[in-house]
Amino acid sequence: MVLKHLCSVGQDLSYHLAELRGMACFLDRYQVLGLKEETVEAALSAAGAFLVKATEVQQVIDSSMKNYKAFFRWLYVAIIRLTDERGPSSELSKVTQQEVAYVAEFLYSFDTVMLKDARSPLGVYKPRFNLERLGQYLEDEDLTMPPSTENNMWAKFLSENPRLAEHPTIINHYKNMSLVQQHKHLKTAIKLVFSQPEHWMEGLFSVACMVMFPSVYSGGPMVSHPTHLNVSKENKLMLTFLETSPPSRGLYLIEIPIDEITNVNILVKCVYLYFMPSGEGTVGKNDEVSAGTVLKVRDVAFYQPDMLSVLLEQSPENRSATFLQFPTIAAKNIFRSSRVDVMEMFPLKEAPQVEGGSLLETGAMRTIDNMMAVRLAVSGTRKVAVVLAESRRKVRLFEMEAEEEEEEEEGMDTTVSSLEGNKTGDINEDE
Repeated sequence: MVLKHLCSVGQDLSYHLAELRGMACFLDRYQVLGLKEETVEAALSAAGAFLVKATEVQQVIDSSMKNYKAFFRWLYVAIIRLTDERGPSSELSKVTQQEVAYVAEFLYSFDTVMLKDARSPLGVYKPRFNLERLGQYLEDEDLTMPPSTENNMWAKFLSENPRLAEHPTIINHYKNMSLVQQHKHLKTAIKLVFSQPEHWMEGLFSVACMVMFPSVYSGGPMVSHPTHLNVSKENKLMLTFLETSPPSRGLYLIEIPIDEITNVNILVKCVYLYFMPSGEGTVGKNDEVSAGTVLKVRDVAFYQPDMLSVLLEQSPENRSATFLQFPTIAAKNIFRSSRVDVMEMFPLKEAPQVEGGSLLETGAMRTIDNMMAVRLAVSGTRKVAVVLAESRRKVRLFEMEAEEEEEEEEGMDTTVSSLEGNKTGDINEDE
């Protein structure tokens, strides 16, 4: 499954880099941006090499599975015979010459690798069984047992035609690189593509003004998980970030008018929001509340210009998360407005502290059962939300506003199955 996703990503990167290479050929349009065809070609070649390495890993896995199955089949038959138990069926005990070769290859890899013992202060090299040569691809170092290319007709053809092998359209095969090293090589090549445009374009822009936000706790970063949205229709910039690194007690929601960015001082609106579990009552502005009763904020993102998506963490014993949509218009009457001079620190601690749940309708909080979610990504255009589990190995995709669309479809088509009408809730979940 991992390699399947790696191949998909590598193919998508190759597609976009190919599009970028086409843009780089139009010198009259894109040369002014510093886009160079040579660097794009190098990145495209690196993407191809990454796909080749991913395919190589898949071949190693397939070969390992064959050797592994053949070895344990042979081992099972040998144990049965040595213990004088009832012999296996003739079909099971029958071993082909190809299976013998698989078993021999499996046994050959037992003590062929000498790896440094990290626990030894003298750095003694001890033999260690390398399980089917797969782990070496997941290390940030050269392969200890690179695959043999003796029977590879394409490799032989390139070795016999070195001029052809040097052609830019031929994808290089970095035989001794691991998959991790190949990934780093690809990242470096892509960064080089955009480094020159970044250098060329940075002189075209200048900072008109700067609003500074101080650290709200000792020793921490300036802000955590910042996200912003430019609302051009209302000439304002919406900004939100967490109070501390997640899990955080709350978040700041800030509104900055864009049409005042050239003024000496700027009118900035700010409010501090925290959230409590449903059913525990509401807490008014600046009321004191126990830290243990507050839901921790894990992540925040703008779903739409007028909607803020918040991912909350319930108690550690519950091991569940809470997702809510907070309308920014609900904070209109609780913002605290302050005028700050350019390059002056904005007084975050003076922002009113409000329990956000008191501004929402009943049932606005949705529980994500059996999942401790830590990250959030939303798209109001696509009407979807994605949450990432704490293990970083599990995601859940939520289809937003699905019920409203289903009701409209039922009104237009009376033949819709009654099962579709049984769906309730604003979110449909797919794992």
